Amino acid sequence: MPRVFNSIRQRLLKENRFTRYLIYAVGEIVLVVIGILIALSINTWNKSRQDLRARAELLDELRDDLALDQATIAEHIQWEELFLAEVDSARVLAKGPIDADALQALLRRLTTRHTFVPNKTTIVKMTASGELGLLRNSGIENSIVRYYQFNDYLTSVTNNNNLYIVDLQFGPFVSNNALGFGCDADGAVEDDLDLDPEKRYLLKVQLDRRALIARTSIDRFSKLKEAATDLLRQIGQVPGR
Repeated sequence: MPRVFNSIRQRLLKENRFTRYLIYAVGEIVLVVIGILIALSINTWNKSRQDLRARAELLDELRDDLALDQATIAEHIQWEELFLAEVDSARVLAKGPIDADALQALLRRLTTRHTFVPNKTTIVKMTASGELGLLRNSGIENSIVRYYQFNDYLTSVTNNNNLYIVDLQFGPFVSNNALGFGCDADGAVEDDLDLDPEKRYLLKVQLDRRALIARTSIDRFSKLKEAATDLLRQIGQVPGR
């Protein structure tokens, strides 16, 4: 094709048709520009298709992560509800004639704690690679950022409560035998546990604190579950998926 154009230019110059040559040259330039614009448009279209495909894949992966989060959150709430029931049982045992063996077993179970480990595979990848901008939707992008900020906050609070309340306070309260459990020569827990008012108060304070952690955790994780559900709804409404 360049040889054809060059041949035409040479012929026009030899025939001294400068005006026609000039018109032809301008037309050739216009054709080149149009070709470049078409090529750029095709490249832009291809890039747009690739971005849309990548966005759809990211949103699908994020949706899978959120579904796993919902299951983990539900498990965490169920665990804390079980703890509340255990606290109520311990309170009942502490009121009347005390079944020392049953109370000690309950207190030991209450020294365990549940950690929360969210699934952040996709959001970590999106943040590290800069792919968060592929969403091209400030609304859902902000919702994703807020969700994982709240997620990180709850993870931190849960870990701190486990450390400072359960491990460093409630755990030593039980393991150091603050209530004065005794055992017979065979190693069985003696039933005649006598709690004076001071020990009953100490038990009440520890159980109230353990229950407060559980109730607060249930409330916060219920809100996180709602946030995950709302974010899943927004992802489902993104066009082109």
